[in-house]
Amino acid sequence: IVCDASTPIVRQSHQSNTTSTLGWVCWEGLIFDAERSSAWLRQLAQQPGGRRIKAVLRTDQGWMGFNFADGAENIRPSGYRRDSRLEFVIDNEHFPSADALENELRECLDENSSD
Repeated sequence: IVCDASTPIVRQSHQSNTTSTLGWVCWEGLIFDAERSSAWLRQLAQQPGGRRIKAVLRTDQGWMGFNFADGAENIRPSGYRRDSRLEFVIDNEHFPSADALENELRECLDENSSD
């Protein structure tokens, strides 16, 4: 995965017979708005067919880890990472538009971010 200032967001997806994953790796220069990111991830976790959302993001409040599964959520500070990562695990019949989700992800960027 090449993720740098020229390609700051790289999408990854994997589909199997029943469950698929959709994720992104984001260049470390991108800074996410912690409040906006939390609200967006919480909303995604409540979508039909959503199994799990996990993320480690560089936010305006430092590195944060997010884990949403089975109605439970865990948001906590995280140590430094070389990049931000997000993965969404979902049942195939509810697979969302990857482009729409990526646009929503970009809307979570802090206005002072380098993107």
